[in-house]
Amino acid sequence: MNEVVIRHGVASSYGHRGCRCRECTAAQSAHVRAWRATSNGKSRSAWAKRRRTRRHALVVGWVQANYPAVWTAIGKQVDKEFGC
Repeated sequence: MNEVVIRHGVASSYGHRGCRCRECTAAQSAHVRAWRATSNGKSRSAWAKRRRTRRHALVVGWVQANYPAVWTAIGKQVDKEFGC
């Protein structure tokens, strides 16, 4: 059986091989940081944030409209966790 050799400290090992060692995690973080600094990375990151925000708003509205008791329970749990 062929054993896969993983090169540590490169972003591709994090993404394609699933390695989560300190060196591969740092390389992936540096890679993502560099990508987000590009114009394409900035616009896609902003798009993803808007998409997440819109999805969240739709889910909240749906739960409030269809399951008001669940929404109230969630609110009470959050208040309890934050000491409100």
